[in-house]
Amino acid sequence: MGVKRVIDSEKFIVDGDLSADFISVPVNILHIDRVAVELAWTGDPTGPFEVQVSNTGDNWETVDATAAAAGSAGSAIVEIETSCRLVRVFFDSTSGSGTLSSYLTAKSISG
Repeated sequence: MGVKRVIDSEKFIVDGDLSADFISVPVNILHIDRVAVELAWTGDPTGPFEVQVSNTGDNWETVDATAAAAGSAGSAIVEIETSCRLVRVFFDSTSGSGTLSSYLTAKSISG
């Protein structure tokens, strides 16, 4: 069994333009425990975010779709409580514009 240690810094996932739909590049979270995705957006975008996971990169499952931009800047933290290899962020723009910065926070398993 590995030894858990706290990641020293957050891992950057995406810097996205919220004036259109986008999907971030998948991030490998294999051997990482207690994963959370932090979303922080600026501007006046409107639309839902989805945090999606996959083991293969072919079939994606939405684990959280509760965070949404509602026409003003905001933030959300989404905890991933399932075992998976990859995580990505999807944004479905309905109006407005802005930017998204998203980070992965977690504890890792090493050993």
